[in-house]
Amino acid sequence: MLANTQKDIKRVNLSGFNLLLKRLIDINVATVMLLFTAPLMAAIWLAVKFTSPGPAIFVQRRIGWKGNLFNLYKFRTMMISQDQSAHQEYAKQWIANQPYAAGPEQNTYKILGDKRLTPIGAFLRKYSLDEFPQIVNVLKGDMSLVGPRPALGYEVEMYQEWHKERLEGPPGLTGEWQVGGRYNLSFEEMVKLDIEYLRNWTPSRDFKVLLKTVPAVLQGTGK
Repeated sequence: MLANTQKDIKRVNLSGFNLLLKRLIDINVATVMLLFTAPLMAAIWLAVKFTSPGPAIFVQRRIGWKGNLFNLYKFRTMMISQDQSAHQEYAKQWIANQPYAAGPEQNTYKILGDKRLTPIGAFLRKYSLDEFPQIVNVLKGDMSLVGPRPALGYEVEMYQEWHKERLEGPPGLTGEWQVGGRYNLSFEEMVKLDIEYLRNWTPSRDFKVLLKTVPAVLQGTGK
């Protein structure tokens, strides 16, 4: 078990030159991505803005690298509401490795049929288009292109101590979880993927994850 052998395995492989190299890759690739996706993002912004009341961009405080807070940007996919109880209950069950919903073939660790979603929001989530504004987060240095997904504050409060190692690298726009099972993986399985990635990071690994993300997005594996 990863949690039991943590002291015997090398720590995060992202510091010094490796961290600088990862940042240079992020800046160059994210700049190209922003140029190519700008027209699509403009169209999505208009579609969200004029199909439901509220801002097109949703800003949410997330826990980033080494526990630092930052503003994460997404296209809004839900109706405006201050009630976080549904997601908090989901997070509690997920972190306890309890499925939230029963999928067609196996248990699913995700809220399904969420009534808070707007009609266009469901489509954006299915193809992960709501995440595109996070390219700006990458350029700002809040995030990396590849890494563990940034957590919410109340999620981190429920972490076991060994879970917190996933916070020892910059959070990512995509990662091993997105291309390695996503909503059919338990929280513990996701954390193990994140930690293994951080301990064994290489530039080629980031490019492989980015390449695998493209078919995952096109197949509409989001929910």
